[in-house]
Amino acid sequence: MRPFLNVSCLMFVVTVLNVFNGQSAEAQVQAPKVAPQNEQVGIEFFENKIRPVLVKHCYECHSGTPDPENASFVLDTRAGIQQGGDSGNAVVPGNLKQSLILQAIEHDPEFYAMPPDEKLPAQVIADFRKWIEMGAPDPRDGKVKSSPQQKTELAIDFDKEREFWSFRPLKTPTVPEVKSEAWSGNPIDRFVKTKLDEKKLTPVKTADRRTLVRRVYFDLTGLPPRAEDIDNFVNDPSPQAYEHLVDRLLNSPQYGETWGRHWLDLARYADSNGLDINLTFYNAWRYRDYVIQAFNEDKPYNEFIREQIAGDLLPYENDDERTRNIVATGFLVMGAKMLSERDKEKLRMDVVDEQIDVTGRAFMGMTLGCARCHDHKFDPIPMTDYYALAGIFRSTETVHGIRLNNQFVSGWMTRPLPIKPEHAAALKKHAAELKTLEEKLKADSDQLKQLNGDTRQQQELKKLAGIVVDDAQAVKTGEWKESVFSKNYLGVGYVHDMNEQQGKKTIR
Repeated sequence: MRPFLNVSCLMFVVTVLNVFNGQSAEAQVQAPKVAPQNEQVGIEFFENKIRPVLVKHCYECHSGTPDPENASFVLDTRAGIQQGGDSGNAVVPGNLKQSLILQAIEHDPEFYAMPPDEKLPAQVIADFRKWIEMGAPDPRDGKVKSSPQQKTELAIDFDKEREFWSFRPLKTPTVPEVKSEAWSGNPIDRFVKTKLDEKKLTPVKTADRRTLVRRVYFDLTGLPPRAEDIDNFVNDPSPQAYEHLVDRLLNSPQYGETWGRHWLDLARYADSNGLDINLTFYNAWRYRDYVIQAFNEDKPYNEFIREQIAGDLLPYENDDERTRNIVATGFLVMGAKMLSERDKEKLRMDVVDEQIDVTGRAFMGMTLGCARCHDHKFDPIPMTDYYALAGIFRSTETVHGIRLNNQFVSGWMTRPLPIKPEHAAALKKHAAELKTLEEKLKADSDQLKQLNGDTRQQQELKKLAGIVVDDAQAVKTGEWKESVFSKNYLGVGYVHDMNEQQGKKTIR
């Protein structure tokens, strides 16, 4: 596993095999020896300007009691800082070009940037340059405790590690003999009993039926049995009652839901990306259901692996199989990604690295991601193998396009799934109906624009010849009579003054 970089550490961690490689004592002997301009002034400069920076930013990982991963490079002695690590001499007195520590703190793009996330102030870098030009005066005594060529306390005993059970060749073991045949119901029990005997432990007594049925339910479904389920099992006289119970629970949908979630943990399942841009995985549930179905169908493990890594490339006989294979590749998309990475090529390789890492962890129980920067320290995984895999995964387009109207935010590639003919027909019909509604909506919208905000009554009034006044709500002064002279009017309040008191009656 690639460890997280410690920002406070000036030098790199083992992820890059330690930045500075002791080209051994031979290189140190050849380093130009420049006498300090003034020994006391030089030492004071080191104590005031250089040592505090080393203590603050470097000693946590590169000191007399260093981070185990950085044991080959220490900075708390003069010999250590001059010897360096895997890449060369950290400090060559009087020689700025050969002093690799400068490339690190100046964040040289062709070297390793230290600190990795934040460059030191310009004045501090200038102090280091001046110190090296002065001859790198350093009063600290002490020898480097180890070198890359020497076996140290932190060295790995590879012969011993190869004896770990998962690295040993497969073979059919010999079933051990046990003293108590009655307790050993099958060969697996004999292996367990042998280990118990070695530890001078005795098996617990056989569980009663009520306890047993609860254990089986919780183990296989994650749920407690109902009262009637307990009673049925307790009172079942059949010799195969236990086998029947197990078979029934293995065939229940809850079995896949319970045990599938353990695989979903390995697959980094979540409904959103997390991290900086928390985009939603709208179709993540399809992958979840695929895993549950695989457990419930007892899918062969080799098929389970192949579908998740290369399902989109597998042959298929029908649309259902094609859909399942495509959904299975959700395994490669799950997991948090830094979607706002501006360097898109770096983003693509970070995604590839994450895919290689999860493939190694989930299917092999190994941290393949370590080999991105160096040959694996403990397992037989060289960088060449890592980048051979990277070339395969790099050919798969995962990150795609722009999201949130931000050119720096990437999203996920999506692809349509095959659908059944009846569903396709229904979608086609729906699309046609939607198009008809859209056309009608457009026509109605155009008509509405022509009304200029008039009500329907106002539009009808405009169709009439002449002017019709609807004064039903008006305040009348004097006596008025409803008129029936003209039939072509709308509303109420069509009245006349009966030709009386003309000029004295009003309608307001």
